[in-house]
Amino acid sequence: MSTSLAATNDVTGLSAEHRAALDEIMRDVQSSVERLARAARRWVELPEKVRARIVEQTNPSFREFWRRLEAVGLGTLHPQLATVGGSAARLLGKLPLEEQGRYLVERLPVVVPRGRGWDVRLVDVAELTEDQRKQVFKLTPSGVVTVRSEEAQKQWLADRAARRLVEAAAAESLKSVERAGWRVERGRIWVKEALVEGGITRKQLERMLADLE
Repeated sequence: MSTSLAATNDVTGLSAEHRAALDEIMRDVQSSVERLARAARRWVELPEKVRARIVEQTNPSFREFWRRLEAVGLGTLHPQLATVGGSAARLLGKLPLEEQGRYLVERLPVVVPRGRGWDVRLVDVAELTEDQRKQVFKLTPSGVVTVRSEEAQKQWLADRAARRLVEAAAAESLKSVERAGWRVERGRIWVKEALVEGGITRKQLERMLADLE
C-alpha cells in the first residue's frame, strides 16, 4: 500500500459512498506524488548550468521548491516532504529515505511524562511542537540528524528539567526588589540614606532578609 493511501486506513465512521470518495481522492493524491517524483527525476537530468539558469530567472519564492525538487530527484527527500513546511519536516528530510517514508506512515514516537512514569505518543511531523522537535530529533555539530530513542528522549527531558531548575534558581538569585528604604538586587541589600540616618527597626530588618529569599 502506498504511503498516501495508507494515511487514511484508520479513518472510521464513513459510509460506503464516502469511503469510496476518499479512496478516489487519495488515489489522485498518490498520482500527484508519483508525477512529482517523475518531474524531479527529469529535473536532475537537466545539465547543472541549465538548472542554475532556470532558478536564477524564476521567482525567488520558487528557490526552496527547486531545492526540494532536486533532493527528490536525487533520492534524498521523500516526495511527500517536498510539500510539507516547517523545521521538523526539514529535519525528517535529512534522514535516510527509507526512514522518512516509515515515519511519514507510522508517525514519530514522542515520549511524554505521565504521572510518575512515561507514555509514548505517535505524532505526525507536521504537528510536532517546537519542544517536541528538539526532543525527538538530534542534530550533531556536523549536521547529521537522527531520531532519539525512547530512552534518549527521557534523558533529554530530564536534562531539560534540570536546566530549568538551575535557570529558575539563577533568576531568583538575581531578583530585584524596590522598597521605600532599601533596594534588593543581585543578592545584596542596598540601604537608602534616609533609612541609615533614621536607623533600622527589627521589623524592617526581617523584611530585608525576607526580600533576599
